[in-house]
Amino acid sequence: MKREMTDHRMTLVFYQESPFRGIIDSIKLQGAILHAFSVLFPGKINGFKRALDSGNVAISSPLPMVDGTTYYHKPCLPLKLDVNSPQEIFLVKKFKKLAFIKLSHVGRAIEKGYYDHDLILEIIEQNPTLEDLFQIVEKPGLEIESMTKKPNLYYKSDFFYTSREFSILLDLSGYTQEIMACIKFLGDQGISKRRSLGHGRFHLKETNESKPPPEHSGTGMRILLSKFIPCTGDMTHVDLNHSYFNIHVMNGYTSTGTHFGNVRMFTEGSVFSTRQRLQGCLIDFNGQYSINGTPFFM
Repeated sequence: MKREMTDHRMTLVFYQESPFRGIIDSIKLQGAILHAFSVLFPGKINGFKRALDSGNVAISSPLPMVDGTTYYHKPCLPLKLDVNSPQEIFLVKKFKKLAFIKLSHVGRAIEKGYYDHDLILEIIEQNPTLEDLFQIVEKPGLEIESMTKKPNLYYKSDFFYTSREFSILLDLSGYTQEIMACIKFLGDQGISKRRSLGHGRFHLKETNESKPPPEHSGTGMRILLSKFIPCTGDMTHVDLNHSYFNIHVMNGYTSTGTHFGNVRMFTEGSVFSTRQRLQGCLIDFNGQYSINGTPFFM
């Protein structure tokens, strides 16, 4: 199925009301939206899944905000530094603690195609660290072994955006009203396995709409702002010699306990050299569960 162009881009700004159980990415967010859609609009769910698979709907991972400024995933690009210099090595260690940077720095890094000393120094000085953007609170829990009846103490992580604000980007052709209804539904219900305890709640603060940027403009370098599972043939359109990326392997269990094997995907911040619109795919498990790997590129 050929990936289609979208009509407009939406930027949604949210306020986090309660902690998330772990970090929310595009996989969890789109899975939650798909579930909410099946609850609110069951008669339209098959058409919505086709829209996701064809690229009519593309959703980014959440982006942290501080004082109204949105921070984007740091592009995965090479470093041009003196590896024998202790000062440069120290600089790199500080640079690696940054996962999100200002849009202006994203643009400069892509224009250069690499990070040099001056750009790295400026990025370190003008962008927050992960500790500034996120708060992870470890809370104790107690479980009782069914056989021995012995208590076990464990810890679970509650995740906050430090400023409580974050945004997501959506490229859409249709389903705008339905998606907005799903997002408001999720904000009230919560995105979390522990939503019955009030976890994962948020509310929509602001909505901005614009036209998506031209599809084939600029350098041909595309920055991934979501997870991306390529479909057959996607990577034949990518210049791998000038692309830089990280790969994540997902496996685990569905909410009903069904195990699924390794699913490999590119992660946010990966940079692809291509002028072809990449498709991605939505993986179905037994027709009941799915992982949406269609990409959101900037």
